[in-house]
Amino acid sequence: MARPLSAVWPAGREVVDSGVRRLQEAAAAGALADPWPQLAAGLPHRAALLDLETCGFAGSMVFLVGLIHSDGQELTLTQWLARNYAEEPSMLWSLQRQLAECDVLLTFNGKSFDWPMVRDRCVLHRLAAPSEDFAPPHHLDLLHLARRRYRRELPDCRLQTLERYLCGRRRAGDIPGSEIPAAYHRFARTGAMDQMQSVLHHNALDLVTLLQVSLTLAAAAA
Repeated sequence: MARPLSAVWPAGREVVDSGVRRLQEAAAAGALADPWPQLAAGLPHRAALLDLETCGFAGSMVFLVGLIHSDGQELTLTQWLARNYAEEPSMLWSLQRQLAECDVLLTFNGKSFDWPMVRDRCVLHRLAAPSEDFAPPHHLDLLHLARRRYRRELPDCRLQTLERYLCGRRRAGDIPGSEIPAAYHRFARTGAMDQMQSVLHHNALDLVTLLQVSLTLAAAAA
């Protein structure tokens, strides 16, 4: 399922356009320290923001892949949902194809969780050799960047804490992460979408927040 980011986040076009413009101007002036010039070079058309939903801890199934990326004209939110346990390989294959067009990957705790999970599941399904590196050339993990900047200023650097303090947004009615695996198992058994709609919304919010916080952090670094 692919939707224009503006349909998911109506205020986002102005936020993203102005944020990317400031980021690129700062990069052109040599005012950015690593790794922000990489993000400036990647946005908006050669960067992807990734967030996974899984059935539990490392080694378990990935059932939802969310990605903000460019469709060539505008930023798009794509979500691949495995309708059953057998669809994980095709979903990961679609992700591989999309990431092949990107130079920058942006995640939250992705160096420790999301990307190792993607690699392990791709190797398991023989979509990649154990020695194969199909990641985009640059991987920016926002968790580490946020800790470096805000660890003495905020209560913690969880994504929803950053969302509350930096974006001025507090979620209401969001499904707790601890309930997401059970919601997927119920969906896989019954096909009922009621709880899965909440999971899809949670994933979309995480991606929107990841993009907004990354631009805020980059602006603070300029």
